Amino acid sequence: MSDFLLVIPAFREHLRLPPFLTELVSTLSGAPFTTEIQIVDDGSPPAEQQALLLAVATGRFNQCTVPPPACLPANHGKGETILIGWRRAGDSSWLAFVDADGSIPASEVLRVFSLALEERAQAKNSCFFASRILMLGRTVKRRFLRHLCGRVFATVVANLFKTHVYDSQCGLKVLPRAWFLRVNPLLQGAGLCFDIELLVALQHSGASIIEVPIDWEDKPGGSVSVLTSGLPMLWGAWLLSRRSRTPTPH
Repeated sequence: MSDFLLVIPAFREHLRLPPFLTELVSTLSGAPFTTEIQIVDDGSPPAEQQALLLAVATGRFNQCTVPPPACLPANHGKGETILIGWRRAGDSSWLAFVDADGSIPASEVLRVFSLALEERAQAKNSCFFASRILMLGRTVKRRFLRHLCGRVFATVVANLFKTHVYDSQCGLKVLPRAWFLRVNPLLQGAGLCFDIELLVALQHSGASIIEVPIDWEDKPGGSVSVLTSGLPMLWGAWLLSRRSRTPTPH
């Protein structure tokens, strides 16, 4: 049993993920806790899935528990992909996910994990959301248009769901297994809006959420863009707000 199960949802990431995975394993191998890294490929073309399998099977990652990637036969979206990984988990005390592109350095993953354990040692049971807050001691390198659209989306989310989280979409979340088991029945895997779905489910269930400012750098080459994903994400957030207001049948 590992202390942390870290799921990496991946779609067409056979080029960007292997170097990030190398960095992750090297960094987490020296930690005073154990981590299992589970990659879940979200229906990439067969040739890309095979390339990812070969990259992970090279033996460079044997310092950390990295089972073979789970390759889904069809595209499910980011949210369902994460849930598939979490729901297959064993008895890890913590569940987490991180984006596959390496925009969040492995050192920041280590720092957030360590913070989570420190909080647990103080008899706290908080959930941790990484956040791209530009402040003293943190470095956030983000294209202006992406930053602007992100702030617009964050404002929409704050108004729709009455949340006070600065950055719901940052791709690193860590929560105690007990909290996941509590909110699991509420989660449907809302695509790119999964971060909001998870946030709302945790808040409605009474979880304490701590935002952790992290270093972050925009990485080129992703399949998600402001132009192609912005409006679908706004529509998805609105649909999610409608669903969250619908009484759950008893």
